[in-house]
Amino acid sequence: MVQLGYLVHAVTGTSKLAQKYQKDTPIGTPVSLLDPVPQADYRVHLEFVFKDKDGFKLFSLVSDSLDLLSGDDNAFQGLVEQQIPVEAAAITQSVVIHLVVDKCTTCR
Repeated sequence: MVQLGYLVHAVTGTSKLAQKYQKDTPIGTPVSLLDPVPQADYRVHLEFVFKDKDGFKLFSLVSDSLDLLSGDDNAFQGLVEQQIPVEAAAITQSVVIHLVVDKCTTCR
């Protein structure tokens, strides 16, 4: 059995931040304002899809939850807990990585 180790860089822009979070927002009383949010923090995970020489999916693995900050160069490094049989790793020709957003932790 083997484990997948990864180092992934994800560069994001702030233009994806919802417009309603980029401006002053009332928080109760007419005189209280919540400052604009310059960046958003997202809870994400990585999905690794292993494919054979013909491009067919063999299996997929999922990372633990990660924190991504918009407008930043985010570096994710770790080990996926699930182990892979050596035989399955040997026939893998490519791995496609999907960044999956679970929730926006800044957006309430």
